[in-house]
Amino acid sequence: MSTRKLACETTSGASRTATSRPRADRRHDSLHLPKLGRRGKKALDVIHLLAAAVWLGGYVLIFALLLVQGTGTPLPDPSVLDDLIATARLWAIAPSTFVLMATGLAYGLFTNWGFTRSTWVTVKWILSLAIVGASWHMPLTPTTVSVASAAIALVFVFSVAKPKLGKAKARGRASRS
Repeated sequence: MSTRKLACETTSGASRTATSRPRADRRHDSLHLPKLGRRGKKALDVIHLLAAAVWLGGYVLIFALLLVQGTGTPLPDPSVLDDLIATARLWAIAPSTFVLMATGLAYGLFTNWGFTRSTWVTVKWILSLAIVGASWHMPLTPTTVSVASAAIALVFVFSVAKPKLGKAKARGRASRS
């Protein structure tokens, strides 16, 4: 990293010399966040993947329960399915959503992935936030839950395949500097 000397004038009129980095290197100086090491990133990966599996599994479970509920299969107590759906939403989907968002923030802040460095990461964030927002406001029907499950599967595809969707604007500017 190259440095250059700047002459600065203090309020008393005396001049002093300061060292600064080139403008392109000072872009992200406001955060000063440490990056995770290899072990920290692996731990973050495991937590994120487990939460993602629980998130998708919760939606698949609710979908299956809604299908059973829609078949009209006689049950001793039909409210059992409603209780199971509410339990899956409360104990599987809600906590895993929180963990996913927290680990996603950690990826963005403490790894080199960032939030907008790659377009696929940005698309994944947008899809994830849309799923979370819609899932708390949509009625639980087999159709809406299957759409949510398909959208979650698409987020999984983006996570695994990391498609080249073009460079994000922030990265394009950084490469030109």
